[in-house]
Amino acid sequence: MTDKETRKQYGLSMNPLNATRVLQKPMNSGDFNGQTAFCLLVINDVDQTITPMNTYNGNAGNNFTARPRPLPAADSDRMRDYLGSRGYKPGEVGDHKALKLVTTKVKA
Repeated sequence: MTDKETRKQYGLSMNPLNATRVLQKPMNSGDFNGQTAFCLLVINDVDQTITPMNTYNGNAGNNFTARPRPLPAADSDRMRDYLGSRGYKPGEVGDHKALKLVTTKVKA
């Protein structure tokens, strides 16, 4: 894969974004020349972060820069808002080429 292709797939970091799970909602495909476009909330339970991201045909796009935020508690108003009025639904990490599935650490 060339640098140009890598940047298109992963953004400025040129590396996949680690994720244990993802919340997604489709964007209006009419605005993106028929591409499959999603708004994502990429959750990394290992680092306890949530990162907003848009993908176009599974790619992050050339100028994507990850800006992780602290992960809200599962029963918080913010998470209820994401899953309720904002319309995000649980998705599969493997459906998005810009993401890399990581497993959670098991406490001994």
